[in-house]
Amino acid sequence: MKQIAARLISVFGSWLFYLYFCKPFDEQDLKQAVNEALDIQTFTSYRIEKQLIDNIPISLSGFPFIGSKDIALLNKFGSYIHKHYADPEFTNPIRALAPQLYMEQRRLRRKLAAFLNHNPTTVLRDLRLERGRNLLKNGMKPFQVYMQTGFSSQDYFGRCFRTKYGSSPAEYQKERYGENRFSIDMES
Repeated sequence: MKQIAARLISVFGSWLFYLYFCKPFDEQDLKQAVNEALDIQTFTSYRIEKQLIDNIPISLSGFPFIGSKDIALLNKFGSYIHKHYADPEFTNPIRALAPQLYMEQRRLRRKLAAFLNHNPTTVLRDLRLERGRNLLKNGMKPFQVYMQTGFSSQDYFGRCFRTKYGSSPAEYQKERYGENRFSIDMES
């Protein structure tokens, strides 16, 4: 029982979840309640990451169980990565943001880890990939996309893109939008 309670505390951090059971309680009921709470936390973390990547401010009404200071921190993180994602030198959001928030890097990393499923660098990479995918949809060539999204090389952009979306940027553009969608008809 102490191990399960310690696991709940370590998983949920500052989030408060209260589970009430009548004694004697069934161990299976406790496991089910813990699994449901973990599912809620995972779903919430994915929602937060999605809103950060889509540049949608996180509000208290959408996440009533998160404190206003934590929401402000998440919004500052989101606006900061959106402001600097196109810079190839911007590779570690924690190192860049911590001094501006007057926080130690370790403390900022722990605070963000309580609310995100991935580390901040992965969230930054996902933002860059999403922006790159949108630029490909708009007809930009893959060799131009990597420069505008802050990737250090076209090869690295291609590898990350293939890992996330299952095809290279050129293949993705060709599969989704056809080879001739963006070409100009010169025969007229």
